[in-house]
Amino acid sequence: RYAAATTFTDRYRLLELMGHLPCVNSETVLFTAVQDPDHLIRTAAVTGLGSCEHPGGQAVPTLKQALMDPAPEVRLAALQAAANRSALRSLAPTLTKLASSDLWPAVRSRVAAIASRLSQKEAVSILRIALEDSSIGVRRAALPSTVPIVSSEIDTLIAARLEDAGESLEIIGLAADAAGKRCQESALPALFSVLKKGAEPLAAPEAISAAILAARAMGAVGGEQAKSLLQKAARRSNPAIDRAIQAAMEALGDFCSVPRS
Repeated sequence: RYAAATTFTDRYRLLELMGHLPCVNSETVLFTAVQDPDHLIRTAAVTGLGSCEHPGGQAVPTLKQALMDPAPEVRLAALQAAANRSALRSLAPTLTKLASSDLWPAVRSRVAAIASRLSQKEAVSILRIALEDSSIGVRRAALPSTVPIVSSEIDTLIAARLEDAGESLEIIGLAADAAGKRCQESALPALFSVLKKGAEPLAAPEAISAAILAARAMGAVGGEQAKSLLQKAARRSNPAIDRAIQAAMEALGDFCSVPRS
């Protein structure tokens, strides 16, 4: 039926339908449609391939081609299609290239968001780029991806976000949250600095929000150093931070003392 479709609307609707059907009889059409001159048709075809559980041996080279498509919509569809595939790691060099040189922040953000599904070496390579990206959206997407990765380099990169005086307070808060979830003891001095700034009596709401996340992270990490720094911050504080410090003290080390797989 696809071969008989003569209008854009018919071809597009058929490809959308194929994306919701078993791919046994449609994958050849989808592979062909990825070569279509119209970027909307290519996007629909790549999206359809993403729904195929076993799209055949042609899937990886097709997705690799789609990841380098001139249209960002196609690249985003290819990232979505590749995200949950065992073959994702074979696309790591292409993903690294996108992270460093794609002109669209949305594409770079999506790469950062799926980086933790790669090997540690590949993930660190991508997150190193993403955490220093000029786009706040890319840095925002990268921070949650750092949580499952055990790496001293990632520790250093997160501390750099916490310590960067020019960094957005939103990103500093997200970096604090990531440090806590990573049980990153090395981040405690940087977290304390964030907490102190938000504990000032006339601190801005954004600084207070970041400080609350920093206090929570320090409580998660736990230990004598975290306890001492939390007590020190409480000496000069505002009511919101007082409550955050108290909650952190009560939960000191509870999160990071529990083994996680």
